[in-house]
Amino acid sequence: MRIDAAAKQQTFDGWGTSLAWWSNVVGERRGEKGGAVLAHTQKIDTTLSPPGAFPDAIRNRVADLMFHPTKGLGLTIARYNIGGSGWATPDKGNLRPGGDIASFLGPDGTTYDWGLDAAQVWTLLAAKERGANLFEAFSNSPPYWMTISGRASGAVEASDDNLSPSKYGAFAEYLATVVRHFSDNHNITFATLDPFNEPSTNYWWAGNVQEGCHFDRASQNAFLPLMKAELDRAGVSPATQLSASDETNMRDALETLQAYTPQALASIAQINTHAYWGPSYPRLALGPAGALAAGKRMWQSEFGTGTAPVTAMADGLALAAQCAADLNLLKASAWVYWQAVEDLDGKDPTPWWGLAQLSFANGKGLRLGKQYWALWQHSAHVRPGATVLASPRPASLLAALAPGGEALVLVLTRADARDGATAVDVSSFLRGRPGVATVTRTSPSEDGEDAGSLPLPAEWGGRFRVRLAAESVTTVVVRAA
Repeated sequence: MRIDAAAKQQTFDGWGTSLAWWSNVVGERRGEKGGAVLAHTQKIDTTLSPPGAFPDAIRNRVADLMFHPTKGLGLTIARYNIGGSGWATPDKGNLRPGGDIASFLGPDGTTYDWGLDAAQVWTLLAAKERGANLFEAFSNSPPYWMTISGRASGAVEASDDNLSPSKYGAFAEYLATVVRHFSDNHNITFATLDPFNEPSTNYWWAGNVQEGCHFDRASQNAFLPLMKAELDRAGVSPATQLSASDETNMRDALETLQAYTPQALASIAQINTHAYWGPSYPRLALGPAGALAAGKRMWQSEFGTGTAPVTAMADGLALAAQCAADLNLLKASAWVYWQAVEDLDGKDPTPWWGLAQLSFANGKGLRLGKQYWALWQHSAHVRPGATVLASPRPASLLAALAPGGEALVLVLTRADARDGATAVDVSSFLRGRPGVATVTRTSPSEDGEDAGSLPLPAEWGGRFRVRLAAESVTTVVVRAA
């Protein structure tokens, strides 16, 4: 297996996670100026995300595990969910734990309470303190009082749009105002804003357990230029650009991209897609109507899985394979997990999702799953600014040059139930120099453990063999000696 160090592809922006809904539980629910528990608790449902339920030691431990560069994954991207609930929403009591993301704007359309959603804001700022430096805002639903159904969970008919046409301008103004507030008051510049979340699906119906809003493609075409104009009017662009459309899969993402009018397409700078399934990998990225041909960045903005207990390797292997495919085939410049922390007591519909789990009721029982360690095999070594290289095995090998080119990183996934080995040729990187290869591994019995190092004498010509344990994710970092 030969790695061509000259076969450079996209520059990598980083690894990340969305903050909904876990941060609405884990974060500290206090006013943004550090005051007491929110003064407006009578206006919002707090039964799902109780104030002060978590000790500071737990919430800081979780923030370290996700965002700290040496104590955790070192995630550098955080996606902030601009909420549509709160203010006596009719959805209260229906939403899943953490799903009650409060809108800052009240039903009168003029009153802002910037103390609401303090738990998610705390987590966003905690991420920044630990090194996160790339932020995206997104919306699952407009505020419930802007919708046709009067609910942030969706329309009465799941295939219907739920944003009232009369509220297009109000919704765009709300999103732009929130973006401006974070810039002015928290020194957080959202690089992108995505006003949609899986808009073409029929998942979002009134009374659902989470926020959601259908936008058909004609509605997206109408809204995007309006949203871009509002960002311009608010004075937050070009620092904040538009991204879209966060479809649930790559087929829908491609069809939406192809349906955009020239005006809608010109409004956005970045194509976001979720990766729950994706037969349209190459076409979405590289086809004549694909993202890169249109001059847009390509992000994998949401993926999650959890089909087996967190201590089993199955989902860790699935995550690693997804990372490889999304960077190699989709040409994604960022890779973002959905809900990094999941409820240990959760039962519906994904009891084993999340990179980590703890009880949303009291913060106890924190545990890290194999997904966490599989992502660590990537995020600890392929850092922002790395250059992705063409891979001879795009579904199981991610190859990248470290920023500055001082190291070559290989992340290899082996799903086979037996141990194996693979021959590696990195001669184009070492160029006749001696080197050293350091190895770390996650397997059924290992969690990101040191698996030794291998000297690479010049006479070997950059060729060596690396052991791949059964059901493992192995990272090899090659440097010149």
